[in-house]
Amino acid sequence: MPTPVTVEGVAGPAGLVGRQLGPGNWTEISRERVDGFTDAAGDHRDAGVPGYPVLDPGPSRRPGSPGRPAWRRP
Repeated sequence: MPTPVTVEGVAGPAGLVGRQLGPGNWTEISRERVDGFTDAAGDHRDAGVPGYPVLDPGPSRRPGSPGRPAWRRP
């Protein structure tokens, strides 16, 4: 288990530059925990459901590529 790091004040993080922090302990996320979060947030857009895309693929069917780039001439 990693040694806990305490940071004090606004300038505290500057003293950690270049220092490796972590890795921390793993936390298992259950379906119930995801459902509880979506209930609290009011956001039920297929959160963590296997088989659903994370991003809307748009007309090109590739995430992040909704069409022609704006810089390309017709």
